[in-house]
Amino acid sequence: MSVFSDLLKNYIHEKKIKVMALAQYCDLERSTVYKFINGKREPMSTELVEQMAYFMKLTPSETYQLKES
Repeated sequence: MSVFSDLLKNYIHEKKIKVMALAQYCDLERSTVYKFINGKREPMSTELVEQMAYFMKLTPSETYQLKES
């Protein structure tokens, strides 16, 4: 597990995000998002992380934490 995957998992759980909806919004396969959650893969760009944060309605500080992890 990575810090990114732990944060992502927590935000998805806290904000009751549907993984499929997040994947569709970011134009990703659902399996790719699960790989992020399980720490098997890192996001390809900071733009993707920002897009995920926007969809999850993260605060600026939460977004910063996610990008820095």
